Amino acid sequence: MFKSFKNYWNQLLTSSQAGKPSIVTFTGGMGAQMISAAIYFQMQFDGREVYADLSYFDKPKDIATEGDKGRPTHWGWQLEQFNLQIESFANAKLLVSRQADVIEDGALKLQLGLAALRQVNIQSLFSLHQANVAHLLGGGEDKYLCIHVRRGDYLNVASHLISDDVFIRLAKRFVDLINHVVIVSDSEITGDLRVRLSSLFAKTTFLDHINEYEAHCVMRGAHIFIGSNSQFSLIAAILNTKGLVLLPRTWFGNEQPDLEILVSTLGDFQVINDVA
Repeated sequence: MFKSFKNYWNQLLTSSQAGKPSIVTFTGGMGAQMISAAIYFQMQFDGREVYADLSYFDKPKDIATEGDKGRPTHWGWQLEQFNLQIESFANAKLLVSRQADVIEDGALKLQLGLAALRQVNIQSLFSLHQANVAHLLGGGEDKYLCIHVRRGDYLNVASHLISDDVFIRLAKRFVDLINHVVIVSDSEITGDLRVRLSSLFAKTTFLDHINEYEAHCVMRGAHIFIGSNSQFSLIAAILNTKGLVLLPRTWFGNEQPDLEILVSTLGDFQVINDVA
């Protein structure tokens, strides 16, 4: 995969030098949009001609409810909180007849995005301008363990779901190191998970009714962050520069092996869980 990535990057560079523009597709929620924006601006910083395919947003926002099998949420634009309006991007519709290289969703695009997000100038675009989340956490100490429990519309389309038991087993590893656990979720946190985590930590905060930007801020500010198998978690993990980050080893099962390999290369260690 990495050889094909290198070839892909060289192809884009050669095309740009020959006067052929690139188009970055924008789809999905905040994490996916941040990946696309990172690639777009990195190309701009490199002096390349680049446009954004924003046709995904021609369709109105549609929040899917749990239980509607096969139906995902269709997201609206979510980068306003970073002062990135949709008008900030050159729309691909401006390219009427010229050929262009299209950077579409997939492992190669994700790798381009992660490489861009490691650059300081790109990270600065996603500074937390409204990052005061103390009111969400009840004030007090600034160190907390954050767990992102991905549920919501993901239950309709998931090929691999991380169970509550896995999150509990990981959380137990840190009970002697940290007093406060914060659980962020896109759906109501179940009574069982509430009870089990509350019995482990001195302080628990359950955030299942906050917006995406607030959730992103909480995850990025965590002293210890346990992510889920979502791009939303992945980007918060990449941009969390002060904490210990744990990401799932399995993201998609056997459906997208290239993406599995890519995620597995982000860290030098893996976590070994208790058998029980």
